Amino acid sequence: MYRSPILTLELFCFSGNIPVVQLNFAALAFESPFDRDTVESCVREILGAVSRAVNGKKNVELTFAGIGRLTVRDARVKMRFYKEFINQMDGTGKLLDSMQNVSQKNIFTSYKCHL
Repeated sequence: MYRSPILTLELFCFSGNIPVVQLNFAALAFESPFDRDTVESCVREILGAVSRAVNGKKNVELTFAGIGRLTVRDARVKMRFYKEFINQMDGTGKLLDSMQNVSQKNIFTSYKCHL
C-alpha cells in the first residue's frame, strides 16, 4: 500500500519482474509523422489534462488504440486490455485463459484514489 497526501494505491500484482522504462519520445516520433518536441508536448499536455480531471474528481477514460481503455471512475483506476492485444502478447492463448479464470479484482492493477 502506498500513501501520499492525495492518493492511496492498492496494488494487485503478479509475481515476476515488470521493468519500468522511461518513455522514449524520439522513438515515438520516429514511428509517427511528428517531430520529437511535438510528441513530448502532446504527451505532457494529455498527462496534465488527466491530472487536472482526476484532481477535480471527474471521471476520465483514455482509449489506447489496439491496446485497451484506462478509466478513472469514482476514484478507482482500471486498465482493461482488449483480447486481441492480449493474444498478440501471448500467442499461446494461455494468458487469456488464465485471466478469465481469475477474479477480475486480481486481473488488473487497481488503484483507489482518496482525493
